[in-house]
Amino acid sequence: MNVLVLGGGGFLGSHMVERLLQEGHRVTVFDRQPLCELPRLRQAQPAVRSVAADFRDSEALKAVLRGQQVVYHFIWAGSPAASWGRPEKEVEDNLGASLNLLQLAAEMGIRKLVFPSSGGTIYGPQAGAITEGVLPRPVNPHGIMKLTVEHLLGYYRQARGLGADIYRIGNAYGPRQPADRPQGVVAAWVYRIIHSQPIHVYGDAETLRDYVHVQDVSELMMWSLTCFPKIN
Repeated sequence: MNVLVLGGGGFLGSHMVERLLQEGHRVTVFDRQPLCELPRLRQAQPAVRSVAADFRDSEALKAVLRGQQVVYHFIWAGSPAASWGRPEKEVEDNLGASLNLLQLAAEMGIRKLVFPSSGGTIYGPQAGAITEGVLPRPVNPHGIMKLTVEHLLGYYRQARGLGADIYRIGNAYGPRQPADRPQGVVAAWVYRIIHSQPIHVYGDAETLRDYVHVQDVSELMMWSLTCFPKIN
């Protein structure tokens, strides 16, 4: 299939690109940097078509969507920690651009848009372990915007026939995860252990978290290429 990976040079996106190539799909990567400047995709470069542009550039986005069948939407600026003090940036950089993507995808006949949502911030403060039956109660702007895009995907499915899969990924870890950002505690702690640096733990000891290997995430998300529900 013709598959577009938005943000294919990132941590999750690069693993998705490799998994898609293993199955023989024709992959296009859309990222801010050209392929030669994306070290995470060094091994995949010969087999990948690359488009370097800003996600907010409607014309560039429309051009790269042409001829695609499935789109994986990994582009998301900022992090939960960074969004806490600047909710307006989440709206400007992420919600507006994602809404534009959904509109263009529906107009251009994309069969399915795959969205990696948040497995933590969309639920907000909860008592005990979170199960699949727990209702989201986000208070962090990052989670609020992720959940908003989930609802918009539901709208475009009903109103425009755009297929969608949503994966609420919680705390992915593995190769290529940056250790210098305020997210990804596994990478950050391993880096500090290797370099004999102290480990800092913030908050209390009552927070519960699950961790999932990034290659398991990409393996699961391959399911989106096997099922295309009919739109009534």
